[in-house]
Amino acid sequence: MERDNFIKFVFDTLVYCLNVVGLQWAPIEIAIGDGYFIYEYGDAVLQYRNANDEMYRKTIRAVPHDKLLEVTALLQYVQNGAILSFEDSLFEGIFKFCAFLVDISIYCFRYERSDLIDISVVPCVGFMYDQYLADLFRDCNHKMWNEIITTGLEIVERQKEESC
Repeated sequence: MERDNFIKFVFDTLVYCLNVVGLQWAPIEIAIGDGYFIYEYGDAVLQYRNANDEMYRKTIRAVPHDKLLEVTALLQYVQNGAILSFEDSLFEGIFKFCAFLVDISIYCFRYERSDLIDISVVPCVGFMYDQYLADLFRDCNHKMWNEIITTGLEIVERQKEESC
């Protein structure tokens, strides 16, 4: 059940963020889980993504799109980027993971290959849960979801303070 909750949370975040920037996407398989997503978290993910535009430009956009938009290359890239998202704490990693997935999804839309989101981004969410997060969520409760959301909001607040 917690796996479904995590997948639904990430999908809800991704759908919301893409809608905000004017892109329409919905996963082929809608995860059945509790709805822990809140709009403030999605807004924070977008703020983080925009604040780190240069980082994404140097990584995602530095790869020629004709290479990156090949299925095998994109799968490898998404997996590597997802793993790098979790270099810090797990809660920060979840937040950075969502921002990374939003950016790669926008990239796919930019080159009119939104079909690649279902092939690369969607399976990565379950993979990351199985490989890195299953133990964390084993005894998950509502309080932990609040901490996940709070951590994301705090990351954006820290960035704002540092940029002033």
